[in-house]
Amino acid sequence: MNTVILIGRLTTAPEVRYANNQDQTCIARFRLAVDRPHSREGSDNADFIPIKCFGNTAKLAEKYLNKGMKIAVEGCIQTGSYTKDDGTKVYTTEVIASRVEFCERKTDSAAPTRNINDLARFPEAHFTDMQSDEEDLPF
Repeated sequence: MNTVILIGRLTTAPEVRYANNQDQTCIARFRLAVDRPHSREGSDNADFIPIKCFGNTAKLAEKYLNKGMKIAVEGCIQTGSYTKDDGTKVYTTEVIASRVEFCERKTDSAAPTRNINDLARFPEAHFTDMQSDEEDLPF
């Protein structure tokens, strides 16, 4: 089984190109900064994972994804290699995304993270008052 799910922030806007095939397939590439667990020294580290997506997923990436956005990517790891002009062999690893989802609303990326104290100021936005007799419940 080759499945990976990553959550992180885009380091740049996606680079998009269209293949020279009959369908002119859309191809988008971007890097995702994914936090590592805290190291022993207490400093934060991140991995910068190259992501590639095709077709409609790539078109949506082109239209909606921007640098700094927090997204989730589901896909598979693909490895490969090629030889440079000078004869050195280069090994590659990237994630081929089959699914991309937003992890925050557009307004949340610019605003600081909300904490539990913010709920008291906006109760109507987070909770709904339910008036019901227990006899009406289906369980």
